[in-house]
Amino acid sequence: MAFADSANKKAIRDGWNLPLLRHWENRTGRKLAYFGLPGPRMLDLLAWKSVLAPSRTAVEEHPKALSQRDLADDAAAELMRTAMKERVSDGLQILRGDIGTIIVKGFDDFASMPAMSTGPADSARFRYDLHNLDFDGGLGFINKATGEAPRVDALRKLVERQKGHSFLLFLTVNVRNTVGAAIADYLDRLQRQAAEGAIAWYLSRTKGEVEYRLKAIVPVLMGTIAQTNGFALRCLPPVAYTGHAQARMLHFTFEFSAEDRVFAGVNQQATQDLLLLPMLEATDGAIGPASLQHPQCDIQTCRPLLEHLKAEELDAILGPQSGRPTGEPIAEAVRLAP
Repeated sequence: MAFADSANKKAIRDGWNLPLLRHWENRTGRKLAYFGLPGPRMLDLLAWKSVLAPSRTAVEEHPKALSQRDLADDAAAELMRTAMKERVSDGLQILRGDIGTIIVKGFDDFASMPAMSTGPADSARFRYDLHNLDFDGGLGFINKATGEAPRVDALRKLVERQKGHSFLLFLTVNVRNTVGAAIADYLDRLQRQAAEGAIAWYLSRTKGEVEYRLKAIVPVLMGTIAQTNGFALRCLPPVAYTGHAQARMLHFTFEFSAEDRVFAGVNQQATQDLLLLPMLEATDGAIGPASLQHPQCDIQTCRPLLEHLKAEELDAILGPQSGRPTGEPIAEAVRLAP
């Protein structure tokens, strides 16, 4: 059950995501159109209901294997029942299929296109304000025939389809994946443009610390994709947590600001800034700094990225500014202010 909830997911959903969504609602002056994977219980859609527009596109799987089809159909039916019970069914669109495939093709398994898209499917532009993607299978696999990773391709296509329209991307990935060799190769190539030692630390992480390699490459990758498509990217510190069935998950938050359709966007963070973002962790329903940090990381330097949080919330997550020295582990997370 990829949609199983937990205190850690609730802390991220309510204490980390919702304040940023409110900030974006104020910034844009409108409610936010949603595209994503809410699950049958619609926990994110209900938690963020006050800031979301009626235009919401929810995706549920439509497995090819008949043995899994009934379960997926039941999940889609439960999603609609929940929407009707909670009185949020107006404007709700349910697409069926793999979310990455829908993004790439521009339509679902029943040839339905996302509601907030314009133009023919192959070149359609999306006009969503929030994309919420949960890759519980990680960044996936590499296609042996093409040498490409379908889920990474889907992220590229998503940003391309959003060209000219600013948006938020909440991306959650399982640290489990089969692209480990490609990750190591990418980090090795990044060493050419990063300060000495910044990448070496990530390459030295052990098998049980894969989340740190993902922490390094995913923001840098998204920054490159953003610039190519005329966006300026801002990445918030990633949040790690242990999810359902002890799966280790990593939650990324990206702000894509439409900037230039002719040439390229200019990101607000350099590669070095992205590499030295702190790693946060949700534990027992609380968000705080992870015990392991890059030795060059100063946790407090990310405060300007979190201006949407109240001062007491920032102190609860990062600790007071007069706190521990750079790089010193913080053993215990503190609870978010209500």
